[in-house]
Amino acid sequence: MLNNEYMKRPIIKSLSNGLKVVYVKFDGIETTRFELIGRVGCNYENPDEFGVAHFLEHVLFDGSQKYPSRDKLKGLLLDLGYGGNGSTGRQYCNFDAHTLKKDIEIGFEYLSQLILEPLFSPGSVVRHKKVIDQEIKKRTNNPSAYLHELLDDLLFDDENRSRYIGGTVEGLQQITTEKIHDYWEKNYVGSNFVLGVCTDLPENKVFDLAEKFFSKMPVGLPNDRMKAFKKREDFAAGASNRTDSKQAKVVVSYWAYEWDNPKRYPFSYVSHALGGSPISRIPLRIRQDQALAYSVGSSYKVSSTHGLISIDCSMDESKLIDVLKTFDEEISKLKTYNVSDTEYSRVRNSVIANFVFKAESPRGLIDYYTSCTIRGEQNKTIEDVINCYERVEKDQIRETANEIFSKEPKIAVLSRSITKEDIINAWGLNKIPPTKPKNIVKSPHKLDNNLQ
Repeated sequence: MLNNEYMKRPIIKSLSNGLKVVYVKFDGIETTRFELIGRVGCNYENPDEFGVAHFLEHVLFDGSQKYPSRDKLKGLLLDLGYGGNGSTGRQYCNFDAHTLKKDIEIGFEYLSQLILEPLFSPGSVVRHKKVIDQEIKKRTNNPSAYLHELLDDLLFDDENRSRYIGGTVEGLQQITTEKIHDYWEKNYVGSNFVLGVCTDLPENKVFDLAEKFFSKMPVGLPNDRMKAFKKREDFAAGASNRTDSKQAKVVVSYWAYEWDNPKRYPFSYVSHALGGSPISRIPLRIRQDQALAYSVGSSYKVSSTHGLISIDCSMDESKLIDVLKTFDEEISKLKTYNVSDTEYSRVRNSVIANFVFKAESPRGLIDYYTSCTIRGEQNKTIEDVINCYERVEKDQIRETANEIFSKEPKIAVLSRSITKEDIINAWGLNKIPPTKPKNIVKSPHKLDNNLQ
């Protein structure tokens, strides 16, 4: 199915400080793609550090000891027409760069300066407080982002996991230069990072440069790769009412299979069959047959500690109850009946094609292998994963659907007036055991929160 580039296993070596270097040879390309990923996201913050991991990512771009300004540090790439970026998530922080292969040393220089010798100037911290303040407020005013914050609060019984990665406007003022430096010193150590390089250049060249530029990275204790948070297993419904809502939004989520669980392969078929394409079950019912909504679909996200399938839809508020009932009906069908041969073939082709499409580039290839390595799974090639998908049988699709959808859902709704009781009635639940309401990040537009 694939050419030899995708059949190759990456070569992985560790430096003496614990940094893993992933080398992927991609013959015939003129570029080099870098991916630096660290197990240093907001999950590893202490309660008095909320928002620091994300704040640190911002500050790192403001210069290093050798390149003491944002323009000089970013200029290493930008002045030559190259690029690089960074992002912070729950578990990881990512930094990337790309250059022509003749300038591979510049890519190494840029990434090493970025994380090994930051300035931490007080002026930079003051400026980023203003910037991140606006970032937090922008997210609060984004209905989709706000809905998923409400969902996180329903999913977890852990304040650190259910909050926004950037923290709060109030907490932002408590972040100091010292807190940022301490977080960097404790977490930015070799054993928490993986550096991926995809290039046409030979293996010895890449590992020699990795040693040259990253051997000074400090040694330290690794963060827990499988750090888990207390998940809610009971039914949970949350309704947030906003008078400025133009459309109602709903997301229904179930805990599913984590990264290391082989059942995630047949369950990927389940997710796609439900809402992975315009002709999947729920889009066909809701959009084409019933004309209830335009935007509807499903997603299946997988991490080291858990998986989550979410089905979401935006619609006129008057149609929300009918949408929830349709969700329930289609989920019940997948639990009971095997998919047809036609649907099985269509879903199988689409799942495999989507996976391969992401991998058919230097960026996709190195993203995949660095992700595998930092999660501790270092032996699966692209071909191995395709084989896992190809071995999925129809009975496995029904069995995994039945196992996951027999669990209790978490349902979050953003609308002008829908209540928690409306959600429960629409889902066909007559009695839900009472649970203690949880607090969520307040929105200036939120008038009421109803949490089960």
